[in-house]
Amino acid sequence: YTDQTAEQEAQEREDAFDYAITDFENFFDAKGKPIKCSKENKIKLMAIPVFDRFIARCFELQQNATKIQTEVTEKNSSTP
Repeated sequence: YTDQTAEQEAQEREDAFDYAITDFENFFDAKGKPIKCSKENKIKLMAIPVFDRFIARCFELQQNATKIQTEVTEKNSSTP
């Protein structure tokens, strides 16, 4: 991999969040209007530290679940 500029890293991060976050449920703005699940709104929400931490934790849990599932699958496939 080549080194990325700060702008390229930011774009990569935005694209990853846009891909990973597929919908919002019960997200409302200050006026009570539903927040549309758009790339622009996802990026705005990621700027909020608590939301960023929440998404990071979701990624961590998903990664751990995938690792455990892989280990179980490998164990089961090697059982005679």
